[in-house]
Amino acid sequence: MGQCLPNKVIARIRNANKIYPSTRRTETMVEISDIYEALAGTIPQNQNSEPGFLSLSETNLPTPPQVVSVKSLCITWGYHFYNDTPVDQMAIEIDKPTCAHLGLLILSCLFHPAPKRTVVCLPHKRSTIKELRIDYDWTANHDYPGYVARPFRFNFYPQPQKRHPWLYTAIDVSELPIVTLTNRDEMITSHEQLSGRDVALGFGCFRGAALFAELLLNASLDETTEREYRLEGELGRRGVGPGSSELTLWLPGSLGYLDAPPLV
Repeated sequence: MGQCLPNKVIARIRNANKIYPSTRRTETMVEISDIYEALAGTIPQNQNSEPGFLSLSETNLPTPPQVVSVKSLCITWGYHFYNDTPVDQMAIEIDKPTCAHLGLLILSCLFHPAPKRTVVCLPHKRSTIKELRIDYDWTANHDYPGYVARPFRFNFYPQPQKRHPWLYTAIDVSELPIVTLTNRDEMITSHEQLSGRDVALGFGCFRGAALFAELLLNASLDETTEREYRLEGELGRRGVGPGSSELTLWLPGSLGYLDAPPLV
């Protein structure tokens, strides 16, 4: 199931999936745009579009690859200090096409039962995060007692978001997106290892992941003028779940998007 892809793209996905994580070479990987560019072209750009929404599910979302490269995405991390309290903060420099592609990839990971993990490799020379790992295994819940459900469909209605997108919405904090920092082994056992974290894990529960994907799709719209989105933790204007790194999305024209000059 899922969207049909050109044979050459399918071949590159299969080859990339065979590469062992520690020896991945991004030049041999499929680029995210090769998979999602066509579907991104069907996203309604405003509320007056006809039709006014895009329904996304396992039926029309491509099966996500195990490994994919995103050359235009740069993620760096540091600390946001609240008085004397440091909090992990990730700066995500991302253009509009990549917003659409990454949002669709996240939704693909939600709706397809396999693979259980997709690794997004970030070869950008300034990116201190080298891999974004997206994990969703809803089949693991099938043996739980009682009612069992699985993701079915996401209906995207275009609506540009504010800088703090969920500040005044009634969303439980446990259902906000969560992204955490770790190392290649996903095991931090000492304070000295903190500075070497170069892997991000996302995006929390299904609802949180869908919220973040929706934010990315809205950020990709032609009519979107906001160039900065801030998702802060419990010490700030809440936008991420418990234990998450704070996230700032910098789009072209913003002060934090360093591959292009800011717009005045």
